Amino acid sequence: MVTMSDDVIGFAQKVNNQPRIPGAVSLWTLSLAYGVVTLGLGVTLVAWPRSSLVVIAVLVALQLLVAGVLRVVAAVLPIELHLVDRLLLAVTGALAVIVGLLCLREPLQTVLTLSIVLGAWWVLCGVVDVVRAVLTERGVERALSIIRALLTVGVGCLLVVIPKLSLGLMVLIVSLGMIVIGLLSILGAVQLRSARNSSETPGLRPPSPARAS
Repeated sequence: MVTMSDDVIGFAQKVNNQPRIPGAVSLWTLSLAYGVVTLGLGVTLVAWPRSSLVVIAVLVALQLLVAGVLRVVAAVLPIELHLVDRLLLAVTGALAVIVGLLCLREPLQTVLTLSIVLGAWWVLCGVVDVVRAVLTERGVERALSIIRALLTVGVGCLLVVIPKLSLGLMVLIVSLGMIVIGLLSILGAVQLRSARNSSETPGLRPPSPARAS
C-alpha cells in the first residue's frame, strides 16, 4: 500500500534527479554573504542593546532586504539549482524585501508590530527552507539547512506567540537568533565550497553527480 510518506519520498527523489543549470556564479558565495551580514547585524544588536526602536527596525529591515535580494539573485542567476529551488527562493526573496520595507515604515516601528511581522516572516521562511532542504539537498548540507530552518521557525514562533515583549528582550531574542543563523549559514557555505572542490578534483569525483554550488 502506497502511503503519503512514500509519495513525498518519491517526489523528493525525482527532484534530486533533475538536471541543474550550470553557471559561473557559486551558491556558496551567496550563502557566505548572507551569513556574514546576518552575523554582523546580530553582533551589532548585542553590542548596542540600548539602541532605539527605530535603529533596531532599520537593522532588522537591512537584514531582511539583504536576505531577500540574495535569494532573488540566487533564483535568477545561472547557478546550479533545481527549478523548485529557484521558485521558492524567488517567492521568499520577494516577500523578504516587502517585509523589510514594511519594517522601515514609521507606523510599524513598535515593539508589538515589529515582533509579529518579523516572527511571522521567520516562521514562513523557516518552513519553506525545510521544504527546500528535504526536496533538493542531501547529506551534511541538508542537515545544516534543516537545523538553521528549524531554528528560524523556533525564534519566529517565540516572537509571534509572545509579541508583548520588552524592547530589551526582543533585541536579545532577535540578536541571538541572527548570530546563530549567521554562523550556521557561514558553516553551510564552507560545506558547499568543500563539496564543490571535492566534486571538481580529479580522482575524488563520486560515482553519482554531487550537488554543485
